[in-house]
Amino acid sequence: MKLSRTFVLIHNRTALGAARRCVARGYGLIAGSFHIHRQLSQRDLPAIAGADLIPDEAAGQVLELVAETVDRVEALLSPELPDDLRATLLGVLCKGLFEYFGLLAASGELGAEILRFDWRRGLVSARSALRRQLRYARLPALPVRFGPRRAGAVAPYELDFRTPSGAKLGNDCGPSRKVRLRLASVRTPSDLLENARLRRGGVAGPDYTICVHRNQRIPFTVFATAPETALDPDLAEFVRTTTEEATRDFLSHRDAMARFVADFGRPERARFNFIKHEGMAGFASALSDLGVETTMLSHGCMVPHGPDVRRRVAERLSSAIYNSHPSIKVIAPRSPLQAAGKLPWQVVDSVVRLVPPAAEAPASLPFRVLFAPNYLPWHECFHGMAISDFDTYHCIEALAGVIAGLDDFRMDLRIRTTPLDVANAKRVPELIAIKPEDVAHLIAPEKGIYDATYGSHATLIAEADLVVTEGVTAVIFEALEARKPVLLLQRSRELTPSLPSWTLVDLANHIDRNAVYSASIADDLAAVLQMIRTRHNGRPLRNEELSGLIWTDPAS
Repeated sequence: MKLSRTFVLIHNRTALGAARRCVARGYGLIAGSFHIHRQLSQRDLPAIAGADLIPDEAAGQVLELVAETVDRVEALLSPELPDDLRATLLGVLCKGLFEYFGLLAASGELGAEILRFDWRRGLVSARSALRRQLRYARLPALPVRFGPRRAGAVAPYELDFRTPSGAKLGNDCGPSRKVRLRLASVRTPSDLLENARLRRGGVAGPDYTICVHRNQRIPFTVFATAPETALDPDLAEFVRTTTEEATRDFLSHRDAMARFVADFGRPERARFNFIKHEGMAGFASALSDLGVETTMLSHGCMVPHGPDVRRRVAERLSSAIYNSHPSIKVIAPRSPLQAAGKLPWQVVDSVVRLVPPAAEAPASLPFRVLFAPNYLPWHECFHGMAISDFDTYHCIEALAGVIAGLDDFRMDLRIRTTPLDVANAKRVPELIAIKPEDVAHLIAPEKGIYDATYGSHATLIAEADLVVTEGVTAVIFEALEARKPVLLLQRSRELTPSLPSWTLVDLANHIDRNAVYSASIADDLAAVLQMIRTRHNGRPLRNEELSGLIWTDPAS
């Protein structure tokens, strides 16, 4: 595919609103997510699906470039950088490079330049705008829980940075902490200042404001060796801009949290389920240095395994974002496989969430398959490592077609929804990957395909005989903890599944069973489903089958 005209990446609400004007000006369109591709089609605006621009071979090359570049940048960083800042910079860079090299690969496939919308500057080169898009990410909600005041002391409280899905793992807050404070993010006219206001929910009292000065000077050298000496000019500029702006955000948020604690008193603990961005890493750094117990209750499935390149990148993401961070003192990973990179000063809290064993029961009909996919919008995807939303749609379509042709099978389809799925009151898409209406045409109860998007997630897992999913998702562990087998479904056989698993070949060559299976839509999915049903229907997974994948006892 070699085209001469310039293309615009349509990846959010602003870009979608300007898509028709872009076409009128002669630009081509690239849909940055499956939902937006569908929206453009409904508006009769021709667009190239992003996934068509990075075939499997190119995706593998993107992954290799990310691994190689992060390794090279690590060697360029100053040895004087603190461990928590170093890990943060490499984690942020790792995520940013997936998009950088992904857009580079797409541009090469097109033989054309790709532009994107910068919120202040309009249309600019996609890769030059990338870091600025990341920089102005919102601060997370900052819940604070209080107990009754004690004479002569500040009331005990906790900081909870977890997402709603991460908070489902339990608060462990204790009966004394009853009042919740909420952090509201306020955008000021100046891009150098972000005000975040804490309001006491239902309790009289003054507000507390955290001011983050984002133009803070960096008081040390980030690089011992200039990136320009080791990388090509465009990449060197991206690396320098990314790391220096991430350093400023890390330091400014670190200082802001230190001021907050100085004024408000030291919290008893701070809870995270992942380090969302460098600002949150700065918060964790300050709290750790002030002696606060920092805990990470990770819930997504980021497990370093598989081929060397994938494993190395997964270790970067795991140790700086998803499962750990040098500022975290207690890690509570969902799986023993995620604890392998524990740092010397960290304590591993092996929390057992496994449901009690149940007796075997007669085989049930229909065999219930819960498909609860997890995915990233194509332009944010970890190419060569995780599936995109376009891949996920192909998987949904393929599995629905197979289930429809099988007797005594039922598929409950649950599309993930988040606060970003409602950008405003008019439900205009903002960073949307797949929405329920995008797959509504596949729902066919008469063929055994049911819409389960708005049902109880816990009930759906409890009633399922098999859970199908893939990606950096908690669904994998939730299913295993409920003693349900998991099928990791991929579009391509080239992609390594999120967990070690049995393939169709393994199923055919063994008479026993496994807890986790993997398949691609190129496999005989009907045979896969039939063999899994034969070996699992009415027979919950046993502790010995789950050992090593999830915690089966506190000492495991």
